[in-house]
Amino acid sequence: MFTTKQYRAKAVENGELVKTSIDPNQRRDFQKIEQSFTVLADNEQWLANNYQNSLRASEQDPNGDSTA
Repeated sequence: MFTTKQYRAKAVENGELVKTSIDPNQRRDFQKIEQSFTVLADNEQWLANNYQNSLRASEQDPNGDSTA
């Protein structure tokens, strides 16, 4: 599993490929990949920041009700 830092590094890497790409289709593909890695990094960061506030499956009863 990737860390936020690794996702951001991949986003930067693909951003550089966007700059050096000549083919418009390839450039668009690299932009999509860059955006995907950025979103993954943002999501991973959100999870890290909000882990304590999130409801985990082990805290639910079989009916889906929380134990809190």
